[in-house]
Amino acid sequence: MKTLILLTLLVIAYFPMRAQQVWAKAEKISGEESRGAVVNEKSSGWEFALALKDYLEHDCAKAQETNFGREIACLLSVMDERYLHKIQVTGGDVAVSTQIQKPVVYNAVKRIEKYFRAKVRKGCFTVKDRSLFEHVIKVAIACIEEDSLDFEEALKQSKKDLNEQIQLFQRVRLNSIYE
Repeated sequence: MKTLILLTLLVIAYFPMRAQQVWAKAEKISGEESRGAVVNEKSSGWEFALALKDYLEHDCAKAQETNFGREIACLLSVMDERYLHKIQVTGGDVAVSTQIQKPVVYNAVKRIEKYFRAKVRKGCFTVKDRSLFEHVIKVAIACIEEDSLDFEEALKQSKKDLNEQIQLFQRVRLNSIYE
C-alpha cells in the first residue's frame, strides 16, 4: 500500500515537471521564431533612439585629453558614466567594485577605441575614421537604454573579428529624440 501511494505521488510529481519542461521548450522555440524575424532584418540593421544633446557642454573634466579631439573625448566620458557603476562592496570597506552594464557592447567599443588609437599612433587616422568612431560611441550610448539583445548577440558572435564588429555598428541607424 505504501509503495503504491509513493509510486502514485512520484508519477503525479513527474507529470507537472514534465509539463513545465514542455512549456519551457515551447516558449524557447516561439522566442527563437520571434527573434528570427529580427535576425533576418539584421542585414538591414537596427534602429536606436539617441537621447544625447549638448554633450559638449557636459562636464568633460573626466575626459582625458586624447588625440581624437574634444568631441570624442566627451562622448567617451558620457559612455563611461552610463556603462560603469561603482558599488561599495561592504559597508565601511574602502573596496569598490565596478559593474559594467551591457559588457558585450562596452568591450566592443573599447576594442574599437584601441584599434583607432593604434591608427592615431601610426599617423593614418582619417576624418572618415573619426566620424566612424564617433558613430560607434553614439550607438553605444543609445544602446544602453534600448532593448538590444539581437545587436549584442551579433556583437558576441563576431567578437573575434573587429572589422565585422565595426560593420555591425555601422548598420545601426540612430534617431535623435530631439528632432
